[in-house]
Amino acid sequence: MVIFSPQARETEPAVASFEEYVAANEVGWQAFETPGDEVAEARALLAQRWHEGPLITHAAWLDGEIVSAGTCAPTAHGLLLYGGATISRARGRGAYRALLSARWDEAVARGTPALMTQGGSMSRPILESVGFEPVGHVHVLLDDFSQTPGVSDQDFAETVDKDDL
Repeated sequence: MVIFSPQARETEPAVASFEEYVAANEVGWQAFETPGDEVAEARALLAQRWHEGPLITHAAWLDGEIVSAGTCAPTAHGLLLYGGATISRARGRGAYRALLSARWDEAVARGTPALMTQGGSMSRPILESVGFEPVGHVHVLLDDFSQTPGVSDQDFAETVDKDDL
């Protein structure tokens, strides 16, 4: 889905501190019901990602608490939106729309006024209501080598020619 001009205009800024970055990630993990082992793995990388990562994280606050957050990647064509999420108790109160608006403001400030996303079933109605339009489909393919007898992820990695990636 893509948008070139949003209707919502409430603005929330990008997270400004490591503490806010941690809280924004917590929102995503909670909203997407991320398994504990995956949260622990991701949490261990937060400091590195905060300092080195190319992604921008925006958030929406309600009563002083981050309740909606998402990341985006700047490109020459606009922002690619990733992982927008709102905790369940804050849904239906405009937080996700405010998050979209903040991301739009970011795209405009960068001189690339376009947003692109791969919105799921929960986000799609909101995205369409603010002007996003479907422009294509993404088909996700999964090879779970841990489920293939006699083949491991390591076996696969050893057979891949890095020049082909």
